Amino acid sequence: MSLSKFFLSLFVSVALIVPTEAIAANKNSGKVTTSPVVNAQNSTWLWDTQQIVTNADNILNFAASNNVKNIYLQVSYSLNFDYYKAFIRKASLKNISVQALDGAPDWASDGMAYKQQALFDWVTKYQNSALVGEKFNGVHLDIEPYLNSQYSQNMNGVLANYQSLLLSAINNCSILGISLGIDMAFWFDGVTYSNKYGTGNLAEWIIKNVKSVVIMAYRDTATAITSAVSKELSFGKLYGSTVTVGVETQKSSEGDTISFYEEGQTYMNQELSKVYTSCSGNPSFGGFAIHNVMSWMVLRK
Repeated sequence: MSLSKFFLSLFVSVALIVPTEAIAANKNSGKVTTSPVVNAQNSTWLWDTQQIVTNADNILNFAASNNVKNIYLQVSYSLNFDYYKAFIRKASLKNISVQALDGAPDWASDGMAYKQQALFDWVTKYQNSALVGEKFNGVHLDIEPYLNSQYSQNMNGVLANYQSLLLSAINNCSILGISLGIDMAFWFDGVTYSNKYGTGNLAEWIIKNVKSVVIMAYRDTATAITSAVSKELSFGKLYGSTVTVGVETQKSSEGDTISFYEEGQTYMNQELSKVYTSCSGNPSFGGFAIHNVMSWMVLRK
């Protein structure tokens, strides 16, 4: 698309959307919110699985109002399948896909791959019990191997285990006929692995093999976010993978430059609009992932 056509399309979209702001359905916040970026699809994480039992309609109405197309839903193995089925049915009616979310740093320890396999065994059992409109459309992994207790002493060993997990997940998702997505740190582009998988740039290896990644670009300015994802978007374009830009709305203990918690919704929208302008010309750009839906719903205006 030419630059002139892009801006013409953006102008028309804004003219149509701005007068009718979407109303967030969170009964606790009562806030009026708009999608972070016109024309950009959004994703979000839902970690508290119990919310699909007690708060499903509020979450889905909020998600639909904010152009969310993917929800990464934390799997609770003890929760009855019927609750997942009901939630995914409702999400499907709003054109929202739901992906089974799980992962932990210790999965990348020696001998712990069975934990990831337990997730896929659960997803397989669930999918076999569900109707078409009740199925997960993918698995989303949040492993974060750098938080593994052995990472500082044995980085390459932990990364080899992590890479093995990802290759296994790719195979499992292929068998199930569903997509695989993962969360990854923006600084992986500065990590060099050297193990049984050879030697190379970790971010490049991941993006070459996993066709959908969310970069946890947890910064609160457009400049910092764009800088954090620039190499990943280049890798995505090279390998035909989708790169989604993740941002934070939850209060962070790492300082006030990490999250939009301090600045609020309006400022976040403005900054993400700038990121969209910078990144949307790259075919690998997959929109934004807002972490997480519960903090996003109560983010101040």
